[in-house]
Amino acid sequence: MALLFTLLLGASVTILAYFINQFNEASLIREVELGIDTNIASIRDWVDIDMDVDIDDILTQLYRNHPNTWYTWFDPQGEIRYGNLSEVGQQNSLMAEGIVRFEILPQDVRTPVDFEGYRTVAAKVHTFPDGSRLLVAQDIEEALETRQRMKVLGGITILLMLAVIGTSFFISNYVVAMINNIATTSRQIMTTGDLSRRIDINTKWDDLGNLAATLNEMLSRIEHLMIGVRRVSDNIAHDLRTPLSRLRNRIEELDMHLQKKGDSEEHVFTENLIKEADRLLLTFNALLRISNIESGKRHSEFAEIELDELVQDVVDFYQPLAENNGISIESRIEASKLFGDRDLLFQVVANLLDNAVKFSPSDTVIEVALSADSSNPTLSVRDRGPGISDEDKPRVFDRFFRTEESRHSQGNGLGLSLVAAVVEMHRANIELRDADPGLEILIRF
Repeated sequence: MALLFTLLLGASVTILAYFINQFNEASLIREVELGIDTNIASIRDWVDIDMDVDIDDILTQLYRNHPNTWYTWFDPQGEIRYGNLSEVGQQNSLMAEGIVRFEILPQDVRTPVDFEGYRTVAAKVHTFPDGSRLLVAQDIEEALETRQRMKVLGGITILLMLAVIGTSFFISNYVVAMINNIATTSRQIMTTGDLSRRIDINTKWDDLGNLAATLNEMLSRIEHLMIGVRRVSDNIAHDLRTPLSRLRNRIEELDMHLQKKGDSEEHVFTENLIKEADRLLLTFNALLRISNIESGKRHSEFAEIELDELVQDVVDFYQPLAENNGISIESRIEASKLFGDRDLLFQVVANLLDNAVKFSPSDTVIEVALSADSSNPTLSVRDRGPGISDEDKPRVFDRFFRTEESRHSQGNGLGLSLVAAVVEMHRANIELRDADPGLEILIRF
């Protein structure tokens, strides 16, 4: 866009320069031709009125009235008979159709002159019916100087405009680059959720630099607030896990006591309390695990793993559960290796398959594929369930978020949050696609 803008302005300046030059040239020619034609018309009218008029007197009178104009009368044989110009310059050039330009010296003029050196004149010849010719030469030195000054001013104007165009090009490039930088960083933050990213700032003196600095301050504030929110939830999970574990143990002791007494109704009640406590402990443990993953505390567990064997193990683990629900799992797994945390990646694939089995209807197929094109593994899990709406897709990785379809099933809304945290930890990308029907989840490592 900046280049197109520069080219258009450059073309405009070129056209303007051509127009100014042509206008000055045409204006000079018109002015000279009008003056010469006026003098020729005056002499022609006098001659037509009185054939016996003294041509020399007429030319002398005209010269007195127009001291910067010279006249020469040639007889039919081409000899100079009258006039104050005794010599016509040989070095002449065509100024326009019918008008020649040449230079005269003081000695070429019969009447007194007030100039030194040479003068540039434009001349035109008129031929009378008897074959005699009249040459009228007009001094154009001042007009040429004026034209030269106009050229200089026009050149300065064009140079200034070119400077403006060049400056505009660089400013446009800077503005476009800065806007693209802001857009790219914003897109990366939206895609990855990494609020630690900042916009690169090269200068602070311009408005865009000030805008980028303000946006960076806003991102820092948002990051600080988000860290505070996560820290609160992590602290709550950490602080409540211990008393909740103690409470579960007490309920379990009570349950054992009730079993010994043979109180079956109370035993069922305490069993439900234990299950509810276990569910809360799982939730707190999941929160703490996600927090540890997001803080990068698990990088020490990274090692080279056989990703194909890991995926196959998860498929084998969930195959019986799927068959019990009338669901089959088809897998296409290519050999591939990856540097990462095996336990966390196992949990990721397990969470994806668990969701697929949980939401797939009977007599459907879950497709698991692992490809290793260009040494970059891609994992795909595709089911035939209800899928996820476009409105919910950006939110499914948020903690505790559950879609309307999943609210009546067991879960705590942290499974995909853990998946997203592990995927980001391994610098991978996750994508949700409509399987029509169902959902396909792609993870590109």
